[in-house]
Amino acid sequence: MIHSALSYVHFRLMAPVCRAFVRLMTLMISVSVAVSINAQSMVDDTDSQTLTQPEISKETGTSDGEGTGKNADNENDKQSNSTAHAKFAQMLLQHKQQGKPIPLFSQFYHQSSATSQSLINEAYGVQKHYVELRQNNDKHNHKINERIIGYKAGLTSAAGQAKFAVSEPLSGVLFNSGAQPLSADLHRSQFGQLMVETELGFRLNTSVTTPITSVTELKSLVAFVLPVIELPDLGFAKPDISQSAKLTGADIIAANVAAHSFIFGSEIPINHTPDLNQLSVSLTRDGKTINQGKGSDALGDQWQALLWLVNQLIAQGYSITDEQVLITGALGQMLPAKVGQYRAEFGPLGHVNFSVKE
Repeated sequence: MIHSALSYVHFRLMAPVCRAFVRLMTLMISVSVAVSINAQSMVDDTDSQTLTQPEISKETGTSDGEGTGKNADNENDKQSNSTAHAKFAQMLLQHKQQGKPIPLFSQFYHQSSATSQSLINEAYGVQKHYVELRQNNDKHNHKINERIIGYKAGLTSAAGQAKFAVSEPLSGVLFNSGAQPLSADLHRSQFGQLMVETELGFRLNTSVTTPITSVTELKSLVAFVLPVIELPDLGFAKPDISQSAKLTGADIIAANVAAHSFIFGSEIPINHTPDLNQLSVSLTRDGKTINQGKGSDALGDQWQALLWLVNQLIAQGYSITDEQVLITGALGQMLPAKVGQYRAEFGPLGHVNFSVKE
């Protein structure tokens, strides 16, 4: 009886303690669960933030955000260059129309860090704009837009390249407005500085829009060869002496490689022609020989010169048609045109006569 009473008293005394302990344990469990949930939430938030950060470019080591900025800068640079190219091309066209000396691109392109190759690339950009302007010329005056009827290679000799500090030939565009008839009478007053070159021209049997891989492939695409007299205009403005400047390859490129006029001789089927590299060419003025050359004067091999020109034009974004003529560079020297009667002999390919007057 006494034992039962003591047990009852003990229970009554311990019950509040037990209830307090249970409440404490419940509270601790609740806190632990809350902390765990909050911690998981923080982890989830961190993962979410990580996914929204710019990814790092494996190639450049910069974030996409930075890359986007650089791409935007590059696009701005391209647009700026294109605008500058267009402005200089417009100046070239205006000087041509007004009979003024050809401006020097190298003296307008002020970039001290520019390499010779970057300057040449910029010059080809100017040339492309200039060609486009010539093709869309004077619409308001209802003049007929000019049409591309051929392309030219320039500085195809090692000596010419060394003189103008370039490592390869130059390419330009021939317009229909420059075509002169056989036995043409040329007037020096219509040029800034008229020059004369004897060259060979080629016409393909199909259009070409992709690079040619070999001379063998190229030969299968040629339909005709013809004698050509090219009449470039080197009437460039005099370099600024204060800048110790001189005419450069980039100047020539920007001005469409000084292309002006030309005379095409009669076309000969390619399978009726001799070895073009062994072909001898001569030019006389008033009966006196003033120039001699041979087919291999152009890059040492006519076919290599033609291959270079075709692939260069494709790289510049042009498509070559079977109606256009490709001329491969001077045979012998480029000479100043003096007044007189000229006759160019191209052996089995025939001859071309013309005269130069004041």
